Parts: sequence; C-alpha cells; structure tokens
Amino acid sequence: MNGIRKNYILLPEFILPGEEEYYERLLKKLRKDNHEARDAVKILAYTSFVRSPRLLGVQHVENLMKMVSRRINKRVELYVIDPLVKIESVKLVGSITIRYIKPLPHMNFLRLVANSDLFIELNIDEELRDSTIEAALLRVPVAKLTHPLFRDRCDYKEYDLIHAYSFKELTDKIAEYIQNKESYYYMYSKTLRDFVLRFRTWDYVKRSLIEYLKEV
Repeated sequence: MNGIRKNYILLPEFILPGEEEYYERLLKKLRKDNHEARDAVKILAYTSFVRSPRLLGVQHVENLMKMVSRRINKRVELYVIDPLVKIESVKLVGSITIRYIKPLPHMNFLRLVANSDLFIELNIDEELRDSTIEAALLRVPVAKLTHPLFRDRCDYKEYDLIHAYSFKELTDKIAEYIQNKESYYYMYSKTLRDFVLRFRTWDYVKRSLIEYLKEV
C-alpha cells in the first residue's frame, strides 16, 4: 500500500525477553476462577478507532455470534471493547448477552482477557495484533478469520488457533469449540502460546532483518 516494492523487511508483532515470565506471573494474579465452573462462555473482542477493511467491525462480530448461537446450546457473554463507544450498553440476542464497553486501563483489560474463554482477533490479514499475543501469553484461546488473499503469508498452522478463511468456516469452528470447550480450551491455549514462544520472540523475528543487513 505504501508503494514499497523492494529493500524492506516485514517484522511481525513480537515479545521481548522476559515477557513470557511476566505474563505467567500476571496470569496467577489476574485469573479469578476455573473456566469450567462458569455459567456462560465468556468471549472478548477488541475493536479499533480505525474502521478498516482489514478489521472486522462491531457488526461483523455481532453477526458472527448470532450465527454461532444457532448451533450451540450454551449461554454466551460477548464483551465488545469499542473505542468509539460513548455510553456502555447491554443487548440480549437469543442466548447471547452482548456488552459494549469503553477501552479499559491496560491491567483491567488483561484481567478481562485472563478470565475469558475465547478472544476474537479482528485483523483479517495474516498478522496477530498485540492484544492477541497477550491473550496467547495469558493462555486464552484465540479465533481468527483470515482473508484467502493472505493465506500464503500465514506462518501459523490450523491447530495453533481457531482459524478459518471464510465466515461460515469460522462460525462452524467457534461453535464446535464452545460445544467442546472443556477439552478444546486446554489444547488451543497451549498450541497458540507455544507458537508465540517459538515464532514471535524478538530473537526469532529479527533473523530476517539481520540477514538482510548483512547483505546490503
């Protein structure tokens, strides 16, 4: 989009040395209960000030969860953090309670993430945003839709997160996850965290930059 066609290196979002241990300590401090004991499945999405075609919007998230609700027999609480919200509100759609809230102080946001059953990444290109990486480090499964245009740029595997290339496929996978959350929660929380610790550390992502600098 910037017109840069050569002499560039793309660095994904990454974590710095020590962040793994930091978030592990935070998890013990912030998590209130065992997710299996909750009355409802708690899902979180964080929208942006920017309304971009590369980001799912509030209406997309609503429609996604409406479609999911038709395929499950569990109650869901969806928290949508929206920087454009002026007045916080609650909407009841079938078995889903949707809470629209303003952006939170960072530690309050992390507390909400740590006590969620699923975090929805709204970026539809191959990138994982900071909030998604934080969810991974807090051992919370992530669901993500990626536009097929960016399929070849994805370095994560199907089992690393709840990942799909179409709205219907993502609906099916989230519904399956919710219906089998007791077992899938631990699987996805582990695989995504392992992915971040392998491929999203500064020591790993800087390799391509160092090789490029050696060549120029």
